[in-house]
Amino acid sequence: MSGKKITKKLLFTLLILTLFPTCLFANKVVTFAIGEWTPYTSEKDPACKIAETIVTEALKLENINVVYEYYPWKRSYIYAKKGYATGTFPWTKTKERTKEFIYSKESLVMNKSVFFHLKIFNFSWNNYEDLKKYTIGTVLGYRETGLLKSKKLTVYPAMSDEQNFKLLLLKRINIVVCDKIVGYSTINRLFPPDKATLFTNNPKPIIEEEMFLLISKNIPDGQKIADAFDRGAYNSCPIYDKLFMRR
Repeated sequence: MSGKKITKKLLFTLLILTLFPTCLFANKVVTFAIGEWTPYTSEKDPACKIAETIVTEALKLENINVVYEYYPWKRSYIYAKKGYATGTFPWTKTKERTKEFIYSKESLVMNKSVFFHLKIFNFSWNNYEDLKKYTIGTVLGYRETGLLKSKKLTVYPAMSDEQNFKLLLLKRINIVVCDKIVGYSTINRLFPPDKATLFTNNPKPIIEEEMFLLISKNIPDGQKIADAFDRGAYNSCPIYDKLFMRR
C-alpha cells in the first residue's frame, strides 16, 4: 500500500473518532464506589438514587455501562483514590481532592449542610464560637467533619448519617450536621411519623456548594471518562429537570 493511501486511511480514521468519540467506549464498564446518601445514592432504596440515575444515564449516552459498589463513605473515597474503583460521587471540591481526582465539569447536586437538632433542644448559632458547648455528630470522610475539627469543636464522627440521627434521638449528641435534603430523607426513612416529627434544623448553612463526580487519577483513560460524563450530562438535561422535580 502506498504512503498516500495510508495517509488517507489514517485521516479518515481520525475523522471518524473525532466525530463519534463514543466509539472509543463501546461496551466499556466502569465502577463507582459510593455510600448511602438518600435521596441521591442508596443501596437499599430504589427510589433514592437521583445522583446514580444521572451518572448512569449520562454515561449510557456515551456507551459506558456503570456498576455501583456501596461502602461507608470514607472507604468509598479511599478505594476510588487508589484506583480500586473508577471513581466516586458526589463530593465537593477541595485542594486535597483535586490532587487525587479528576473532577467533572458538570455538577451533580447542590450541597446545603445545616445543623439538625431535636425540637425540644433550644439551639441557635451565629459563629463557630457558639458551637463549642455542643457535641456535634458528623460522618467520617465528609468535608464538614474536617472543617468543624479545624475549629477545635467537639465532634463525634460516625460511619453514616443514619447512625447520627439515631444518636441524636437518644440524646447522645446535641446536634447533627447534614445536607438539608439528605437529612429529612434519612429521618423520614428511619423513623415512624411520630418520631420523625421530633426533628428540625437551624436554617443557617455551614456549607453551600456544588458537588461533582470524581474520577481516580490512578486508572487508565480517567480524563476521557470524565469528559464522557460531561458530554452525556449536557446532552441529558431533560433527565436533570425531571429528576430534580422529585426534590
